[in-house]
Amino acid sequence: LGGKQGSSLGNTNTSSSSCGEVDPDFKCNLCNKVLEDPLTTPCGHVFCAGCVLPWVVQQGSCPVNCQRISTKELNHVLPLKSLILKLDIKCDNHARGCEAVVPLQHLGEHAETCDFSPAKCRNRGCRQVLNLRDVEAHMRERCEARPAGLCEQGCGLVLTHGERRAGGHGCLSRCDPLLSRPLGLTMRQLAHLASYFGICSHHLTSTSKYKTSAVYL
Repeated sequence: LGGKQGSSLGNTNTSSSSCGEVDPDFKCNLCNKVLEDPLTTPCGHVFCAGCVLPWVVQQGSCPVNCQRISTKELNHVLPLKSLILKLDIKCDNHARGCEAVVPLQHLGEHAETCDFSPAKCRNRGCRQVLNLRDVEAHMRERCEARPAGLCEQGCGLVLTHGERRAGGHGCLSRCDPLLSRPLGLTMRQLAHLASYFGICSHHLTSTSKYKTSAVYL
């Protein structure tokens, strides 16, 4: 049946854990999660709208007892929906350290600002995923891909802390000066050109094939 489709609960994610045992009457008979926009069948079974509608469209029956029904026979259970929206639910980021417990109807609002939401480091080349609250400090203080200053050899490229810790990079300033003459480029311009096309600088210095391709770019 795939994932649940959108409902009037907005951005809430009812796969979140309740802070206690959830009454079975509040669970969908198909996905076994907290009901989201509950619909009931003529035979009295209750399902999430996003679960039961595709089923009835495809199968034409109640998922529990196979009684023939149509989507027109499904009805909203508004009192039950109101009760469910008041359930206290753990934040989706509970496993990442968030201890917030909020009513289901406010879970989406909390998720938008939760300090424990997963967020990627924005430094180029870093693939770390951290808690949202830790991203800025990581980028400034710990990220190996954060800028560390210009290359001391004079090629004009900005080194990362990881490159500086490793003793630098294959600096283009060591290249044969003839490499830049056909294009009339300075070493700084050549460095940026190599960076743009993804040509590793130490290949430029050691492989004639890359020298030729760089000259005639």
